[in-house]
Amino acid sequence: MFAFAVEDIDFDRGVVEIRRQIHFVAGKMVFAPPKGGKVRGVPLPDRLAGALKAHMKAFPPKRVTLPWRTADGTAHTVSLLFTDDGNLMPTSESRTRSAIDRVLPGAGAGHTAPKSEGTCPTCALAT
Repeated sequence: MFAFAVEDIDFDRGVVEIRRQIHFVAGKMVFAPPKGGKVRGVPLPDRLAGALKAHMKAFPPKRVTLPWRTADGTAHTVSLLFTDDGNLMPTSESRTRSAIDRVLPGAGAGHTAPKSEGTCPTCALAT
């Protein structure tokens, strides 16, 4: 979720491309390929598209540059949708909840899903 960027959203086609995630390598944040190593598209429901547009208006995306894959990797810059006040990606569970609540108030149903079920907080956004 924290590597989710404006460049990943195609509002016209109603699709979000999952292109990257954030990893810590040698204590440094880096962008890396998504889980499984392949880019994939997921549907963008109208409800979520509207919520994302409202979020981007209230909290303008921030340009963030991180190395790709390794701590000394090639610089990769995207406009992230979820950052803290220092323009860095939030890293704690509480910040995850806060970011989700800003995008889609009332999405709390996803917050309490046990990790063992393979569910994540962002899953509530797509329903």
